Amino acid sequence: MTNWLPPLLDPIVKNHRTAVCPLIDIIDQHTFAYSPQDNGGRGAFDWRLYYKRLPLRERDEQLLPDPFENPVMNGGLFAISRKFFWELGGYDPGLAIWGGEQYDLSFKIWQCGGRMLDAPCSRVGHVFRAAPEGRPSVKGDFLSKNYKRVAEVWMDEYAEALYRRNHHLRKVDPGDISRELAVCLPNNTNCFLYDTTDEIQ
Repeated sequence: MTNWLPPLLDPIVKNHRTAVCPLIDIIDQHTFAYSPQDNGGRGAFDWRLYYKRLPLRERDEQLLPDPFENPVMNGGLFAISRKFFWELGGYDPGLAIWGGEQYDLSFKIWQCGGRMLDAPCSRVGHVFRAAPEGRPSVKGDFLSKNYKRVAEVWMDEYAEALYRRNHHLRKVDPGDISRELAVCLPNNTNCFLYDTTDEIQ
């Protein structure tokens, strides 16, 4: 939509350790009709790692259309400085295709001293469609492996809540996660550990 880019870039200019997501409006896959989303919601997930949205907090509602803090991004529509992205190690190269990458990156941002915002004044249309026929097959259950990697690297004791509701994940081999585990270690001078005194209420 008109002027979608400046609201994404402004918070990053003020603090390079910020990622900013637009509101994702809907473009119908058959008619290309454009349907605006509401004023946004905070990202969340259940213990099967299904993405959900929570209502905005009252203080965020009162400050609209200013950007608001968002715990978890919806997916691959975001702006981030190149410097901060690589301080975080980029995407986990062990994640396959899609699914789980939004949690991986969200957890990295918050736990490594960053901040994530949604910008209501930035609206980007997205064509939501079914999976195309003839998509190349991927060997194995890549989604479970993705979720297991995210859990083992970023969720600490909360991974147990995920495993209690998804028993099969206990037996999934996440592969080598040593690179990801090193991202926010204290001796990593590129990454500042998250200050829990600034935790979102």
